[in-house]
Amino acid sequence: MPRTIMFRGKRFTVANETLLMRHGKRKKINDPRNNHLVGLTKEGAVESFQLGQKMSKDMTLKTYFSPSKRTRQTAYHIRNGFKASGGRVGVAKRAKATGSRDELIVKNLFSDNKYSDEEYTKVGRDTSKMVRKWLDGEYDPTKIKPPAQISEGIQKRVALGRRATNRGITGYRILNVTHDWQILAKLEDLIGQKFDKLGFKSPVPNEAFIIYHTTAGKDILEYQGKRFDVTRAIAREKK
Repeated sequence: MPRTIMFRGKRFTVANETLLMRHGKRKKINDPRNNHLVGLTKEGAVESFQLGQKMSKDMTLKTYFSPSKRTRQTAYHIRNGFKASGGRVGVAKRAKATGSRDELIVKNLFSDNKYSDEEYTKVGRDTSKMVRKWLDGEYDPTKIKPPAQISEGIQKRVALGRRATNRGITGYRILNVTHDWQILAKLEDLIGQKFDKLGFKSPVPNEAFIIYHTTAGKDILEYQGKRFDVTRAIAREKK
């Protein structure tokens, strides 16, 4: 039976789902220049596998990830857990390369490492404050890529499920494993509000926002217990 959800007092049938998920628990980053080479901890790998096991099996899972070791490993373990517990997966993908999407990572987010280190120190080494300043456009765009640029790059990823639905393709859960900064930039772009003003927290490892692409033409985003109509924001995708 097709999945249904309630939104604003109405029940909608879900054709496809899109998830933008933070990677699992990672090892310590000692050198920011090698950030993309940092992988998952053993606990992170196990938790990702278990998450795949727990996912509902009513849809076929397709996995994508950023060109980062920990996102690739997260997608790999979720896929294996999902398949091991009886779930259907998309065409078999080698974990090393197939499924990697450049737009899910920000290469050289900070063009000036000294500048990023100085800013990190200014906020008391609190990355949540740093993210907020970034989202509010308080950083020099010549030193760090603006969130609007990051969000635009991810737009096709979050709109893929709507494109499939419009073509009559249904029954897919499209998982995109990325990083917390990217998730928050895309989230605020889609809902048009500051995440913390709504009481939201930055995503923890393996946490995602999900977009339900409904047969009625509405795209409904869910994050930390709240739902939003993002149909118009999804439709902004450039052709």
